[in-house]
Amino acid sequence: MKPYRLICPYFGTLPPFLFLCVESCRWVPDVEFLILTDAVPPKLSYPPNVAFKALTLEGFSNLAQEALGLTFEVRDGYKINDFKPMFGEIFRAEFEGFEYWGFFDLDQVFTQSLGHFLEKGRDQGADIINTHSLWSHGPFTLLKNTSEMRSLFRKSRDWQRVVTEPEHRAFDECGSKYTPILARLGADILSPPSRSSFLDYTVEELLAIQDFECFTTVIRREVEAGGCRIFQEWVVREALARWERVHIRPSEVTDDLGREWCGFHWVSEKARRTFIYPRWTVIPGEYYISRFGFFDSRTPWWNKVLWLRRLISASVRLVRDRLVFHLGEIGIGEQPKGDFR
Repeated sequence: MKPYRLICPYFGTLPPFLFLCVESCRWVPDVEFLILTDAVPPKLSYPPNVAFKALTLEGFSNLAQEALGLTFEVRDGYKINDFKPMFGEIFRAEFEGFEYWGFFDLDQVFTQSLGHFLEKGRDQGADIINTHSLWSHGPFTLLKNTSEMRSLFRKSRDWQRVVTEPEHRAFDECGSKYTPILARLGADILSPPSRSSFLDYTVEELLAIQDFECFTTVIRREVEAGGCRIFQEWVVREALARWERVHIRPSEVTDDLGREWCGFHWVSEKARRTFIYPRWTVIPGEYYISRFGFFDSRTPWWNKVLWLRRLISASVRLVRDRLVFHLGEIGIGEQPKGDFR
């Protein structure tokens, strides 16, 4: 039996950072990554543990309806995040022959140290291996390939409502509990790995924050009842301070303070106007990421030029976007749908 397989459905044009994520998969060879997409994968030299398989959004809806026994329609790719805890049932055939099943996102890079982390959890016989500690981590989580773990999501009273409603509910993580959990545990997304955990909450406390049985709440209840064993640690960095950098090597991710991480997830950075993806044809053996994007560590002087160009370009876009937003407020052009970002 093989140890781990993770699935990522991605519909529409594949992202410009695909090659960064895929190449980093090479450094965790015990993990098999399967990307399900309706796009044609670019012709690259992929690591042997990465595979693509054709699937449309409609096809996903059909598979999910058949597995879950409900009638609904998935209208956009972002909604699929809510289905991640259900992948064990939806894609059961794809996980046959694997000890653990799981899900991952493409907007991140991994290192060899992630493999060591996973092996620790496996050696301890964990039912859930979670790469965060403040909530169930949607970008990378593994569960034991047993009927109990494949159907764990069904222990939420809200799971049927989640799949039949079109709105994204963050069911795979913690609903709208993020900020209160951080505040209660004295943590923030820039903090180093912490002993604090959502396990420090009771189920009642989690539901008092938001009366929604997200996957974090389900796991907390199951751990308390002795129904599953979880191995978790905050090992994937997800945000950067203003002038901070993370240094990417095959063996590890380190920040400016020398703290080590198993990966970096640029979920907070990708919305910034300054965050630019590289046009590398060959990924450097060492590079760094800042709020201004990706930089080859071997070219420090050229990096200064790139940094200045990106700052100027982002400033121009900011002024343009703000102008369009305020014109829309007074009825000229496209009407704004929310606050200015």
